Amino acid sequence: MTFRKSTTKIGNHRNNPRIWLEGKWINKAGFDCGQKINVDIRSNKITIEPDNTGNHKVSGKKKNTIPVIDLNTSKINDAFNCSDTVQVTAGNHKITITPAY
Repeated sequence: MTFRKSTTKIGNHRNNPRIWLEGKWINKAGFDCGQKINVDIRSNKITIEPDNTGNHKVSGKKKNTIPVIDLNTSKINDAFNCSDTVQVTAGNHKITITPAY
C-alpha cells in the first residue's frame, strides 16, 4: 500500500497530448510490465487500474524491467481543459491523474 504523489507536465507526441509515467514506483503501486490495465478518461480525472480485459498494457524497458505507462490521446485535452500540468497519485493498485492547480 505505497502511495506516491507528484506533478508532471503534459507532453506532446505526433500532435497529441501525452502523459508518460515511468519508474519503479509504478511497480510498487501494483502494476507490472505486460499487465493489462483499464484507462478511464473523464472530465478532470484519469483513472488507471489493473483489468484482465483492459484497453491498454503496461510497457517496460527490458534492460531493467522498469514499468512504463504511456497515454497518448487527444482525449487528454478534453479531460484537462488546457491545463499543462497534472498531479499523479499512485498506490493500492490505482493511479489517479488530476489537474495540478
